[in-house]
Amino acid sequence: MLSSCGNNATTTEVSMAQGDSSAGLNAAARGLVKGAAFKLIATHKEHTIAHDLYRFRCHDGREFTEFVQAEYNAPNPIIFCALRDSAGKDVPETLWTAKEMSDICGVRYAS
Repeated sequence: MLSSCGNNATTTEVSMAQGDSSAGLNAAARGLVKGAAFKLIATHKEHTIAHDLYRFRCHDGREFTEFVQAEYNAPNPIIFCALRDSAGKDVPETLWTAKEMSDICGVRYAS
């Protein structure tokens, strides 16, 4: 398990879920980048919602980039995001599981 960036960082935390229609990052991802410095890198727009995507830099030098893992479009759009490390590899703990997405959307996702 990866350790979080910690609460010693001096930057303000970013709100990862922008609005009721965006699941954003899961709890593990939010914990990992808590207290990290962040920079807006893109805005993902899907139907009627937009979700800002960020690059996070931890006080220990680790960097993570937020990306869109999955989308659910009906009846209300939901965007699920996760993190990639500085080598471009998905951080496993930050990926939403099919069950978590299903529980939020009320539909079945393939595993």
